[in-house]
Amino acid sequence: MSISRRLAGGLLCLAIGSLAIVIGCTQGDNPVDPVVRATGVASTQTLTFPVLANNPWNDPSGRVLSVAYASDTSLDVPQQPFPVLYLLHDYGGDGKYFERYNIQNVLEDLYRKGEIGRMMVVTVDASNIFGGSYYRNSPASGQYAQLVNDVITHVERTFRVFSQGGRASRGISGHGMGGYGAMRFAIDHPDLFGSVSSMSGPLSLGGSDGRSGVLKWADAVFAENDVVVGDSSDFSAISPSLGRRFTNQLVAMAVAFSPHPLEVLVSAASTDSCIYCKLAPLPCYDPSEYRYCKPCSLFTADVAGPTTLLFMTLGKKRFCIEDTTFANPAPVGVDLPFDWNKTRADSVWARWLSQDIKSSFTRDPRVFDSTAVYFDCGVDDDERELGYVSQNRDFDAAMGSVPHEFKEYSGFGGVPAGHSQFIQERLREIIKFHDKNFRRAPGPRP
Repeated sequence: MSISRRLAGGLLCLAIGSLAIVIGCTQGDNPVDPVVRATGVASTQTLTFPVLANNPWNDPSGRVLSVAYASDTSLDVPQQPFPVLYLLHDYGGDGKYFERYNIQNVLEDLYRKGEIGRMMVVTVDASNIFGGSYYRNSPASGQYAQLVNDVITHVERTFRVFSQGGRASRGISGHGMGGYGAMRFAIDHPDLFGSVSSMSGPLSLGGSDGRSGVLKWADAVFAENDVVVGDSSDFSAISPSLGRRFTNQLVAMAVAFSPHPLEVLVSAASTDSCIYCKLAPLPCYDPSEYRYCKPCSLFTADVAGPTTLLFMTLGKKRFCIEDTTFANPAPVGVDLPFDWNKTRADSVWARWLSQDIKSSFTRDPRVFDSTAVYFDCGVDDDERELGYVSQNRDFDAAMGSVPHEFKEYSGFGGVPAGHSQFIQERLREIIKFHDKNFRRAPGPRP
């Protein structure tokens, strides 16, 4: 299977344009709550996260962190410690995603009305060249689950937060991709969060029958890429691009859930003086003077299968074999959950299900025993959109009598309740849900 060199350029265009797509299809359709009059904006800062350094695509390690508050005094005045809601953005978003929905204004309004107590809301940019990381660690994109962990560590070391409250003073939520990420983190780290919520997240990847959900996107992906069923060359040319909505999100999920390593370690020796080596976290060379490259690692190419897409990275990676130094673009591979015959690939699909929210809950229904759970979805987020309403209904049914709240939103005023409508109104409900589940520091006003 050949590597398409067009993909790097297409991915770069996707990364630049995906945010514009989100803004264009959501802001105009999102009714503004007329009671929100405040003009405050969340504060932002750009921080460097070493965990993202040297990722395959040279995506920046500097990331915007956005912080909004519900508080009754100027933040220049000493505050009682805040409980914290970590709010994860959707596919195509960034660290300022929820500023577009007036997150600071919503918090101020709810606080003034006495509907919530004091709190802090934090969002970090977890985007990548594929449009979104799904908040997972992946050799095909970078360490984005660890990014969120590092953000929590930074917040608790830097800001006045009520860390003494433990998990009951932390909540996690998100929209779309962020809703998935929030649920995934609550399952993977039950010691960190006392409450979790999701807005229109992909919570049941296989649907009720194990063959629907995102697998139903195969038809759209084949159509977007002009793939003829059974044609391996057509299939291998599938690539993200502006306007390919289903392709873009499916490939981003594959990068997160089913990366396909294209180099397999055969042997390893000392890495002390290698210019680049898979076993070294950072290049060990002086940019102004290449050092002698001792033998380090020998790799052999893995075989690309009938589900594999190969991408050529934008940057050049240095590596050494024996005493020769090479500098070549490094290929990155991912596996789609179906092959060029549009047939489900069970071995790949098993990897997706290992990351699936409903499957994780089904394997261990106790994962939310001590966690408050809320999720919502618009009734029109169906096949015209991404099919998430059926996934949320399926997850609701799977949870059964386990305590949780699930809400479906209907459209009004001629605006359908799709994937990205009414976010401001839904944020108000999400914030109130977490507020009632927070443990707070003692003080005259919560």
